[in-house]
Amino acid sequence: LLQVFLMFWFYGTPVLYLAELVPEQYRWALTINPMAYQTACWHDIFYYGRPMNAESMAIAAAVSVVSLAVGWLFYRRFRWYLAEVV
Repeated sequence: LLQVFLMFWFYGTPVLYLAELVPEQYRWALTINPMAYQTACWHDIFYYGRPMNAESMAIAAAVSVVSLAVGWLFYRRFRWYLAEVV
């Protein structure tokens, strides 16, 4: 089930296509995708050759901090189990 979720998430993230190519009725999916903001920052730098959008950069930074905190808490809670499994 995780593989299916990750596959949909991969194709739902505009890495190889631009977010502007997504029809308007499906753009809501990009707003709930946390990686869409990260790729928007990369597109601004490498595709458009302009500075990153401040809003996209702030959201990407916030998602990164939250992901770090959740991962750290998960590790602190299950590190004894992870050591046995790995």
